[in-house]
Amino acid sequence: MHLLSRRECFPGLEEVFEPLLKRLDHNCLNDVPGLENPTAENIAVWIWKKAKQRLLQISSVRVYETPDCWAEYDGPIESCEKGG
Repeated sequence: MHLLSRRECFPGLEEVFEPLLKRLDHNCLNDVPGLENPTAENIAVWIWKKAKQRLLQISSVRVYETPDCWAEYDGPIESCEKGG
């Protein structure tokens, strides 16, 4: 039985997320452009905006504060207004 590696299952994932993680990990998040208020919610939106440009199949980003507390972002809300 052959198990697929993460790289095989999600091509491009590491190439997209590695630079983002390097920008966030062990840095003052308040100094990251766009994260002046680095709440879990804002970090999820920031990651989404950066990653979605290159990895269109992303459906959501979840940022954990603790094992049972997180913020999840799945993109901007579409307008529900009907024309005319």
